[in-house]
Amino acid sequence: MAAGSAGSVQPPTVHRAPWVLPVLGPAIADGAVAVANGRILAVDTSHRLRHTLGAGVDWQDHAGCVLTPALVNAHCHLELSHLADLGREAPAGFCDWILRVIAERGRATAQEATTAALAALAAMRGRGIGLVGDIGNSGMTTDARFADPALCCFHEFLGFSAQGAQRALATLAALPPQRDISAHAPYSTAESLLLALCRRARQQDRVLPIHLAESPEEMEFFVSGGGPVRDLLLQRGVWKPDWRPPAQGNPIRWLDHLGLLDEKLLCVHVVQAQAPEVELLARRRARLCLCPGSNQALGVGRPPLPAYLAAGLLPALGTDSLASNPQLCLWHEMALLRRDHPGVEPATVFAMATQAGARALEREGDWGALVPGRRARFLAVPLPVAAGGAAEVLEFLTSGDEAIVPGWIG
Repeated sequence: MAAGSAGSVQPPTVHRAPWVLPVLGPAIADGAVAVANGRILAVDTSHRLRHTLGAGVDWQDHAGCVLTPALVNAHCHLELSHLADLGREAPAGFCDWILRVIAERGRATAQEATTAALAALAAMRGRGIGLVGDIGNSGMTTDARFADPALCCFHEFLGFSAQGAQRALATLAALPPQRDISAHAPYSTAESLLLALCRRARQQDRVLPIHLAESPEEMEFFVSGGGPVRDLLLQRGVWKPDWRPPAQGNPIRWLDHLGLLDEKLLCVHVVQAQAPEVELLARRRARLCLCPGSNQALGVGRPPLPAYLAAGLLPALGTDSLASNPQLCLWHEMALLRRDHPGVEPATVFAMATQAGARALEREGDWGALVPGRRARFLAVPLPVAAGGAAEVLEFLTSGDEAIVPGWIG
């Protein structure tokens, strides 16, 4: 059968570079990645692969580069990309920012919002992000232009009042079974709606993202029932006069009380967790996603990353939206994380931006590491100088930020 015809097996192509970073294993000096038919066949030193594969193999050299997995942005909101001006301004407070997003998002036409979202997605691809977890409630990503197996789209639900929850439940019932779903946050989503979302996600064995413990205002609301979050709900006309803060006095512990905190819940931000909540999240094997750039822009604090790691949790990384982050760039998120937590190993930070993100989105079979069987779409990242060791490579990848301009393979 002729090469390239239906059912044929392509001869391997081997990509060689001074360094290969598999993530699920140590960095390989003078390494190589063999690929065929869109999948990785082998990852090893170039010497061993030459011996193993023999003749008839196409070798491609990536001089001065390190080969790495594509990055994974485990949390963003493409539909807010036209609100980039908000992401460049310092808000008066977390709830003030929410009100501004609500006021501004409807001022653009659907075409303008879609054009901005497509441009943001293209920019992420240009910065080496292969897999994206996107949250939205406008239905924008049902447009055929967003049809991409590397774009995981979650339809977001919220509704605090009884009427709002009922409307959301009706929408949920009509949603096609193949659509993934997410909950907005504990302070904006009624208990009945949270339970329904969790039931559906569990029935379909899908991950369920939720913004959780993001701001001090959220924590205050679950202790006192007052503060800026209550004011926000009142201003939006969705406050329930009979609502009382749960006895747990904490949104993480409340979700656990409802039975929602488990290995399928993807908890986004989790900035405000204290030691008891860190232990609880670890015991329930919850998935975490941190968004340091957004947290910095909104002034909500820094997540307790060292505590999460000590508890055995490896969080994913996300950018959140351009409405709360000047750029959708994982190199920037890694650099921020390194500055905020200088004691965390660079290898751990890079694993958060790759392996942990693929796991968070349940796409480990394709993304997150350079290992046999995974999708043969990865990065060749030029190094500024010849790296003397793996530590120098990882230092550059996790703190280089704007200096990093990756190229795509596959």
